[in-house]
Amino acid sequence: MDDIKVVELFAGVGGFRLGLEQTKKRIFDVNWANQWEPSRKVQHAFDCYNKRFKTGEHVNRDIGEISDKEMADTNADMIVGGFPCQDYSVARTLNGELGIQGKKGVLFWQIIRFVQNTYPKYLLLENVDRLLKSPSSQRGRDFAVMLSTLNELGYNVEWRVINAADYGNAQRRRRVFIFGYKQGLDYSNAMNKEKLEDIVFRNGMFAQGFPIENEANKNRIAHTTISSDIVEVSDNFKFQFYNSGIMRDGEVLTIDTIPKYEKPLTLK
Repeated sequence: MDDIKVVELFAGVGGFRLGLEQTKKRIFDVNWANQWEPSRKVQHAFDCYNKRFKTGEHVNRDIGEISDKEMADTNADMIVGGFPCQDYSVARTLNGELGIQGKKGVLFWQIIRFVQNTYPKYLLLENVDRLLKSPSSQRGRDFAVMLSTLNELGYNVEWRVINAADYGNAQRRRRVFIFGYKQGLDYSNAMNKEKLEDIVFRNGMFAQGFPIENEANKNRIAHTTISSDIVEVSDNFKFQFYNSGIMRDGEVLTIDTIPKYEKPLTLK
């Protein structure tokens, strides 16, 4: 089984990398990582990362300054990273190209630029759970823009809000994890044979790693379709995304799921 070449964006001190390197079923080779703290002369997180990890290329530069060629040269099979919850609204420029309307949403679009230069097999991204509800004036728009963009690039997407404390860890930390996989892969072909509900409850990546109960919380289940017109989504989309979901070829199922709680291991 071939190693998976990984690019780690917004790497911090290497949380994603630690998790991947402890995985026993596959070998994840983090061969390129970027960490940059703007407006800081001292780059503490990068220094920690650079000291802790000895392999791969570690880049301490604004990701906006990374060229398309540098991105393409990573030959990434997988992109991972946690990025700020910001403004993902878009608009069309006079020449018809997509432009960023929200001034702060640039980091997500840098991830997309990396995807466009490498077309990796997999994406694993992390954000605060309020991403599913933002902005307050148009609930669900920002996440829908992300889904529409990834759908247009040929990816299906699973997501789950995970509270570490629900699975036996000593920290109440709620984050939404987003798993994108390229259409046409063996995994994608296997998921295409499944009902959307079965992917969420039993057979998807998150369902197998973080088991949930076999019924929705208060029967909260919703379906929708994400347009491939990103500007249309940005301008008009409004929807209630729940803590679990799947987008396949633009079709969305989202469910308010209940974790199967794991008892924490205390120090006593």
